[in-house]
Amino acid sequence: MPWISSGLLLAALCLTDQKPACSKHNHGRFWPEAANTNAEVRRSAARDGSLELCSVAVWKYKWQPVTVSVRRLAKDAKLTSAQFVDIVDNPPK
Repeated sequence: MPWISSGLLLAALCLTDQKPACSKHNHGRFWPEAANTNAEVRRSAARDGSLELCSVAVWKYKWQPVTVSVRRLAKDAKLTSAQFVDIVDNPPK
């Protein structure tokens, strides 16, 4: 019987959608993966703060959050919320 429960646990771990390592192969892509093709998923993930972009920072690839807090937007008047939504809806190619 213990082998059945361990098999179910292994199957559950394999079915979970895990974030891949950020590399040159997915540079410029969003996480969650569905955000790359579905604007509604991208908008929803941006609103709840889970949207990340694979980018290069000082010779290393890493996942960076795309959203910023409202407090930061208030301090930095250069980026308005309308501009932010436009960036999320039309990501750079």
